[in-house]
Amino acid sequence: MDNDAATLQKFSDSLIGNPLADPDTAAIQTLIECLCAENIKNFGAMETSHLIVARVLSALPNLDFLTLERLDPPIKELLLTYLASNMAMEAGFEYLMIRMRKTLLSDVLTGNDFGAFGVDLLSALAMFAFGKEYVFSETPEETHALQQISLYKGPMHVAMLACYRALYRLHQPVWLLSTEQPTIRFGKMLMMQLTEPLEELRLRTEIPSLSPITETTSVNVRQMYEENPYPRWTKRPVRRAIPQAKGISILVAGCGSGQHPIGLALTQPACRVVGLDLSLASLAYGLRKSREYGVTNLEFVHGDILALESSGLQFDFISCVGVLHHMADPASGLRALNAVLADTGRIELGIYAESGRQAVVNAIAVRKQLGVRATPDGIRVLRQHIFGLPASAPARDIIRHADFYTMSGCRDLIFHVQEHRYDLPTLDELVRDAGLKLKRFQVSSILSVQFRAQFPDGDENSLLDWARFEAANPAAFGSMYTLSVVKAAVSRR
Repeated sequence: MDNDAATLQKFSDSLIGNPLADPDTAAIQTLIECLCAENIKNFGAMETSHLIVARVLSALPNLDFLTLERLDPPIKELLLTYLASNMAMEAGFEYLMIRMRKTLLSDVLTGNDFGAFGVDLLSALAMFAFGKEYVFSETPEETHALQQISLYKGPMHVAMLACYRALYRLHQPVWLLSTEQPTIRFGKMLMMQLTEPLEELRLRTEIPSLSPITETTSVNVRQMYEENPYPRWTKRPVRRAIPQAKGISILVAGCGSGQHPIGLALTQPACRVVGLDLSLASLAYGLRKSREYGVTNLEFVHGDILALESSGLQFDFISCVGVLHHMADPASGLRALNAVLADTGRIELGIYAESGRQAVVNAIAVRKQLGVRATPDGIRVLRQHIFGLPASAPARDIIRHADFYTMSGCRDLIFHVQEHRYDLPTLDELVRDAGLKLKRFQVSSILSVQFRAQFPDGDENSLLDWARFEAANPAAFGSMYTLSVVKAAVSRR
């Protein structure tokens, strides 16, 4: 790449909320560099790239190989890079991808050779579809046409099939790894769809177990995430500092696919980090990524938070974000975390807020009304139903959530087997009953200023006072409360 990370970061940051209207070739090349960079937050570049690609595709009369190949070379490369980077999606872009995939399937079945660009385009689309876990709707005509696609008919057919089906799930596809790979992108697609998932299956055997998982809800939650590890992430995790963290022990309880503990381990190389989760599939994903980044101070452990209390372990810092509200009894889970917290340690919590999850509640109500099951086909059916709702329908607000655009994200969002939601008074009760007290309610500086202005007598370290603020400012905290808590019985100076 021509630009260093600092230059790329500055460029990407400049685009946030102010995307390029008519980029020249040099700007497009810099966008591509940003999308490929591992060590920057490319939010602005991602937003601009998305807008450019969507605008170009929307203006085309057809989304076939010949039309797409005639695009200007910089735009063509941006399209391929954007798709291969598994970037964000929204309703309009999803429609374009569904349309493109169906058109390209028809093209491939004509038997024409579309050359290296054709292989690259299908490979990039296959990486995008795999990253979204094939959440796109599929017509019966497409399903029937796929029967004519074969792994044995060459790279075009392999990449086309990979746009609809994960290669590692097909019958004995490993021989593809030893075949000649016509383009670099085709090879990357095979790595994403074959090499990495098969490596995760092997890594499951290396992960130690804290205890058997027997509690009914834990068993059900585990099964859900075994089928749909969440989230599926690709870019290097954001580094995150912890004050006074030198040499401490850290637990990420409910670490999922490892993004959070890897980010902590990279930031705190002198600390010991443990990632605990119910799902071996999620842990194996995290273990593979940790080795990819050369992390050496992180251990992944399979087990239930409920088993921590009798484990004899102890941690100075515990992060448990987006987890307790999926337990049958969140209070038992929080007490178990307190049992392994050092006297001077603290716990970071993230708990669903009732006030900020109304779109989710409305979508769940529609799912229950339709009786849709948490299968891939069921998730696709519900998504199409929600897309078809009037813009004024309360449940349709769910399409604004990024998680709505992946299979695992949508399942976690609308089909979860267990979900509790809290208001601040009940959250205060949960914390106190676990023998803990509030250290800090984590809000933006803007909300903090508003709180002091509206409630000059209020205590920012009181969840009950923040409840007064929330009553006057509904959904101010979004879909999740974030707070730090410490042991209530320990004297602190």
